[in-house]
Amino acid sequence: LHRLMLSKWPPLRLSATRALRNFTAYQAGAAEAAATQTIIGAVEKLLKMVEDDRLITEVSAIIANLTLYRDNHPNIVTPRVCRGLAAVLQKAPDRARAYACNAARFVAQGKGSTHHGALVECGVIGCL
Repeated sequence: LHRLMLSKWPPLRLSATRALRNFTAYQAGAAEAAATQTIIGAVEKLLKMVEDDRLITEVSAIIANLTLYRDNHPNIVTPRVCRGLAAVLQKAPDRARAYACNAARFVAQGKGSTHHGALVECGVIGCL
């Protein structure tokens, strides 16, 4: 799936990203995706494509789905993901920004989370 997400053909890339979004909508799928480094790497790379409105909205939704469950935070809340969320909050359309806000909120709500600092350091909180 991560190879399809990084395809050079935009329709295939978008379809694969939507498939991952649907997969991560369930806790078991989110846990499996969060544990797979190749998926996290693909999400990090796709976060750089802020100019593609539909794609960045799907990627932001994936991150929101993954951060909904606290057990996933150690794998998801990486500096690259936090910097990508900051970029989404600054440049992306409203729907993508809404998902990015939800992701930041889910991380911030994690009790005793050690990941709050990552949100601050990478500028996510400042963008909110």
